[in-house]
Amino acid sequence: MKLLFRILAVLALLLIIGIAIVVWVSFQIRNHHQDHFSNHWGAQSQNELFPDTPNRPSFEPSEDRSSLPGFDHPHGYYDAPFELTFSSGNPQTEIWYTTDGTVPVPSNEFNGPNGEIYDDPIRISRNACITAVSSEPEKEVSTPITQTYLFLRDILDQSPSSAEEEGWPLRPANGKRMDYGMDPRIVDQFSFEEWKETFQQIPTISLIIEQANLTDVDYGIYSNPTGQGKGWERYTSVELLDNQNEPGFQSGAGLRIRGGFTRNPYFAKHSFRLFFRKKYGAGKLRYPLFESEGADQFDKVDLRTAQNYSWARERGHRIGSHNTFVREVFCRDTQRDMGSSYTRSRYYHLFLNKQYWGIYMTEERPEANYGSTYFPGKRDDFDTLKCSNFLNNYLLEATDGDTKAWRALWDQARELAKNPTDEAYAELAGSSNHSPLVEIDNLINYMLITFYSGNTDGPLSAFLGNKRSNNWFALRNRNGEEGFRFFIHDAEHTLGAPEAADDRTGPYHSRNQDRFEYSNPQWIHQDLMSHSAYRKRFSELARIHLTGEGALTTEKAVKRFRNRANMISKAIRAQSARWGDAERSNSPYLVKDWEARIEWVIEEVLTGREKVLISQLRKDGLYEE
Repeated sequence: MKLLFRILAVLALLLIIGIAIVVWVSFQIRNHHQDHFSNHWGAQSQNELFPDTPNRPSFEPSEDRSSLPGFDHPHGYYDAPFELTFSSGNPQTEIWYTTDGTVPVPSNEFNGPNGEIYDDPIRISRNACITAVSSEPEKEVSTPITQTYLFLRDILDQSPSSAEEEGWPLRPANGKRMDYGMDPRIVDQFSFEEWKETFQQIPTISLIIEQANLTDVDYGIYSNPTGQGKGWERYTSVELLDNQNEPGFQSGAGLRIRGGFTRNPYFAKHSFRLFFRKKYGAGKLRYPLFESEGADQFDKVDLRTAQNYSWARERGHRIGSHNTFVREVFCRDTQRDMGSSYTRSRYYHLFLNKQYWGIYMTEERPEANYGSTYFPGKRDDFDTLKCSNFLNNYLLEATDGDTKAWRALWDQARELAKNPTDEAYAELAGSSNHSPLVEIDNLINYMLITFYSGNTDGPLSAFLGNKRSNNWFALRNRNGEEGFRFFIHDAEHTLGAPEAADDRTGPYHSRNQDRFEYSNPQWIHQDLMSHSAYRKRFSELARIHLTGEGALTTEKAVKRFRNRANMISKAIRAQSARWGDAERSNSPYLVKDWEARIEWVIEEVLTGREKVLISQLRKDGLYEE
């Protein structure tokens, strides 16, 4: 018996020693990762995960472009190899460069150098990204500048093996699904000239980021797509390679994954958000992304892509055939054509560390910066309310300002539903004695688009039993004379998609209507329906938009939908080659599949849709001839 106890004691001691070794190794690995961040620029914002240390390479961002190294070839698409040379106005200037997405760092007191010093011309014969800085004696190293050079043949030849050679992980990490390369079966369907047209139809955005910050198993944002907040923001270079022979732009920015449900690791294609901050460069993107249609400077921009009905989702979901790349932006365009405030978009080809990543679209984010751009007031004057994503249980949140005015709107709407007096309605809608808490016409137009499109995931979500909300934004200057405005956002479950609905007018009632954390514009609309003045105004606007030359008539809706589809009619070839086989490896989605779905939406959904909606509104007392 004593021998048994001794054996057990020895085994217990060995177990304790083993655990101690594992803990020590884990600690050393963690320190290694923290040291990695300390020695690579772009780790500044890792917060408590990877705190700042003084020995990270750094620079003083400057808007003085004259200090930047000069490239004798602009970024863009090239047909033939060339020799790249740098220039500088000071003969004492050294130019350091890298070709792997990292920021060049001349030697300093904390670190050894990163990159190479420029001596001779650099031959560029295939897809390349060159990042360069200028270093002068007794001066700060310049802000880095990156230029991406793309060769069509190199793009068309991309494959999983070529991605692995460029540093992309071939095997998924953390259960993350990855997908690379252009399908040769699709590539061979079009001539080289047709492929040129494909990449010339819309502009190109290139994101260049240190590969580890993208795909490292522990701290790469693509390998950990559910990571949110500044702790999961990484430095990137963003370039616009314009398709109209314009210079485009290059800027440093912070890059994050954006989205809610589509952050799931089994999505191989994610959306992004770009933050333009002074620690990355000029502090703002100064470029007319939407030409004369919108602003010419931005603090943040979303790069979104089709997700729920995309070709890039996991194998087995089998609803990629409904992909259009048009539904969501069409709904926001509709808000514009109805005369309401809206968020703008343009289509782009996206390259991520030289790998073609498919079609994306920009989207303005209707928050405080947006408010101060398009409405009277300063950024700090605005309240932005929205529904959080699934990671935060779809609860109300204020991303700017506070919830005081929203609380007043919500409480008064609830009281109006119980006692619909003229005075109570005036306090909400505005009068000579009251500034409005809500812009009535904006709310009505917003709800008309929701009903017209059959949106099942916002502002109330059918996926949440119509008891909670999703996908909405509200914006108001708390010091102004206007009420909350609402913005169409993430409207993918619409217009005949498998999970869209024919009738979303409701009304939907739930015990959650009395819970402030679940408040949303659709329940405000339902409360306002209790007053005759609101129903009358709803009916008036419905007639304007659903008849004659209205934005929701068949003619106007089809024209708007087809206009967006025509913008990517050739670009969709590249999306097919890149992602067409992600869901169906044996029979990839083709251009003809996309064309058929576009025509199906036009013929089966948009044609005559206004008549269907008029009938639905009549039943709710919201439409009178």
